[in-house]
Amino acid sequence: RAFEVKVSHNTHKVFAAFTKYAPTIVAGETKKAAMTIADAYGNIADSLAYSLEAVDAEGNVIATSPVSFSGDSAQFTSEVQITKSGKYTLRVTSEETSVESENARVEVIPADVDSSASTASLSDHLVEAGSVVTITWVSKDRFFNVRATFTDRVSYKLIDASGHEYKADREKIHQKQMGVYKTDIVVHKAGEYKVRAFIEGKDVVGHALLLEVVPGDCSVHYAHLALTTETLMIAGAAVDLTFRCEDEYKNSIHVGQPNVEYSVHPVSSQVVEWMPVRRHVQESYKARFIVTLAADYNVDVRVDGQSMGSISESIKPGFLDLSKIAWPAMTGKPGELVESSIWPVDSFGNIVLSEWVKNAEVTPLYEYPHLNSSIVISTDGQVTLSLASEMSGSYELDVTFTSIFSSDRFSLGTVVFTVDEQGSD
Repeated sequence: RAFEVKVSHNTHKVFAAFTKYAPTIVAGETKKAAMTIADAYGNIADSLAYSLEAVDAEGNVIATSPVSFSGDSAQFTSEVQITKSGKYTLRVTSEETSVESENARVEVIPADVDSSASTASLSDHLVEAGSVVTITWVSKDRFFNVRATFTDRVSYKLIDASGHEYKADREKIHQKQMGVYKTDIVVHKAGEYKVRAFIEGKDVVGHALLLEVVPGDCSVHYAHLALTTETLMIAGAAVDLTFRCEDEYKNSIHVGQPNVEYSVHPVSSQVVEWMPVRRHVQESYKARFIVTLAADYNVDVRVDGQSMGSISESIKPGFLDLSKIAWPAMTGKPGELVESSIWPVDSFGNIVLSEWVKNAEVTPLYEYPHLNSSIVISTDGQVTLSLASEMSGSYELDVTFTSIFSSDRFSLGTVVFTVDEQGSD
């Protein structure tokens, strides 16, 4: 008698062995893996559902794909796709039974460099002129895996506020570790800059990195002082002190108005008007003072208590004040030489030196045949008049001069000279 017996495979435990797989995979690529899955007696265990897992070194499952059975080849296949670079183990698993899997070792390498995934950074965004700033590039693929490239394909441009490229002092770009590139740059010119970083000719980041370079410390060696006036350096004139400070790279420094001080010597009490230091143009500062004493002055400038230098200027006497000139009455005996002196001064009492008063002359108002006269101006500004006459009488004379500013003659006043037997007695 014939009868039919059906024997099924043992699904209590199955065994998986890889027959084909790619040991090296580019991140994001899909590769096929083939394997056999059978029970302990070698029967194909095709009635259960299986998965292919990729496991990292810490045992974390980072990718899973279903396993399918091909009856024609009696093989199981699955597609492997991993985006994170590294070394992994492939294994077969099932939720329906225990699987003893032969492990396959694969390495996932980064894909091509993708500038949109790569990064660039600056060590500082605000530095003093002359400071070192480090630019760091990290080249990555589109899955953000660090990917090495050639050093000569890493570059940058430094763009100033006017849109021009600025050539900074820099070191050669070098690779610090795989996919990480660095260079140190030094910018001497103060201003705002955009740093455009490139890998393989493309922008590393979607927007430029910003770098602000500020001036360094104010130094006495780079302070600029000037004394100017709209007229002449004379008593009563408004004298402007202009002060501008630079760092060692000639960047103008805004030192802050309250921190700027100045003093005028020899005697500050002679300064009749002070104008506080104020911000001017191009980071310069200006103060105005008026002095009434004719002398050699020394102006000191300090920032935060530190001397920024000094500048000297000689203040000359002002214009001659004719209202302050009065010749005393002169008397003498016949034939006696009589002298009288005055000191011409400006409106502040400064003696007007001989260089300001030229060509003094004595002119009688009437014709006096027996009158002898002479006038001398000393180097210190004293004007001395000498008169003598053999005949008694009263004489009136006009003293005139020319100045360094004009050839016209000006009066130094009228002198009355009386000659009699008694004379000055």
